[in-house]
Amino acid sequence: MRAALYTRVSTTDQNAELQIRDLQAYANRQGWYVAEAYKDVMSSATSHPSLTRLLADAPAGKFDCVLRWKLDRFGRSLVDCSSGIRELEAPKLDSSAFQKG
Repeated sequence: MRAALYTRVSTTDQNAELQIRDLQAYANRQGWYVAEAYKDVMSSATSHPSLTRLLADAPAGKFDCVLRWKLDRFGRSLVDCSSGIRELEAPKLDSSAFQKG
């Protein structure tokens, strides 16, 4: 299975390496290939360019599942998270693999 990693930190003082390390380790334990790591560094609730790119890459079949460190890293609210998951399900991604390691 090809996995996409999604990480987000709120400030440039924070480091996403812990998120990346944990997600990569989980993918490795599952025997999955990491197709791409999408990283956002910003606190803005309105713009997450890497998340936008991830959602645009999903229909192209660039990955089979998305791994994220914490659900709040994927969206600022339950509505944001639900909307993102619906977008990912549209291209028939394996939504059961939408999980954290």
